Amino acid sequence: MTPSQDNKLSVEALTNDPGPGLVDPRSPEIPKPPASNLPSPEDVPAPSPKDAPGPIATR
Repeated sequence: MTPSQDNKLSVEALTNDPGPGLVDPRSPEIPKPPASNLPSPEDVPAPSPKDAPGPIATR
């Protein structure tokens, strides 16, 4: 196996592996939480303007 082919396989393995910094289209759990988490918590637990800046600033 040539070094270039070995590197190609490594890249493919990394792309297939849902790592912490990689978003795998096959893993709906990674892209879903951030999308559903941002609008929901801000709209639900922040009914008053005083509560809104609290959780947002903490995060």
